[in-house]
Amino acid sequence: MDELIFLYVKNDKDKACDILYKNYYTRILSLARKVLADKSVAEDCVQDIFIKIFENIEKFRFGCKIGTWIYRIALNHLITVNKKLDFFLEIDEEKLYSKIEYSVEIMELQHKIKDALNELNEVEKKVFILREIEGFSYKEISNIMEINEGTVKSKLHYVKIKLRELLEKYVK
Repeated sequence: MDELIFLYVKNDKDKACDILYKNYYTRILSLARKVLADKSVAEDCVQDIFIKIFENIEKFRFGCKIGTWIYRIALNHLITVNKKLDFFLEIDEEKLYSKIEYSVEIMELQHKIKDALNELNEVEKKVFILREIEGFSYKEISNIMEINEGTVKSKLHYVKIKLRELLEKYVK
């Protein structure tokens, strides 16, 4: 992918777009087929997605990963198309109620998780968020919080036990 960035920097946008297409076409098509039920619509969407990518390549921030940027464009487009398609399809009420029920359960679980996190003290919460949500290493957390690396590991261990106890009645 460094070759792509080099070509783009050297103002060879066509070559950069060609490399992107060759490297990501199959992956984006696979994603489209998973999101959309109609295979021909999925294939058309992939073409539209690459047009959007090529038209917006100047907006790419080189601090980001190109794959993440491409998938974000693809997923946003596929969701939009899926919503438009759903509007024209007949609604299976049982399936709809099932989805709504599932969404409500997820929302309830999210609230329980948020409540459980609020039960933690500030140090526990910071350690958990930095490690499990932000993905920092133990050493990085140790430096950020100015505490011993062993303390970070210990606190994280006890936080997980505490959260497990607080959430076990909600998770099957």
